[in-house]
Amino acid sequence: MVLVAAALVCGFELGLGCSHDPKPAVVEPAGPPPLPPASGTPIGYLVDDATELKLTDDQLTKLKAIDEDLAAKLGVLDSQLHTPGSSGSGQPRARR
Repeated sequence: MVLVAAALVCGFELGLGCSHDPKPAVVEPAGPPPLPPASGTPIGYLVDDATELKLTDDQLTKLKAIDEDLAAKLGVLDSQLHTPGSSGSGQPRARR
């Protein structure tokens, strides 16, 4: 009797453990792959997404002009930083 009861309990416990079906894996649909930026700038990302953002030709022209202006300013600053003898020569500043 005890053996039969033990077998029933073990069988019942094993049945509970195996009776659950595994949940199917939820796979998120992948969106479109990201586009490389036009100029590597935040404004370049806007220019790249002009169609999705529904920008007008005037807006796109203005964004491109702003991007070119900022790139020119950045070029000047970079050249100043990399010119030997300038204040931004890459040498660490002394702490006060």
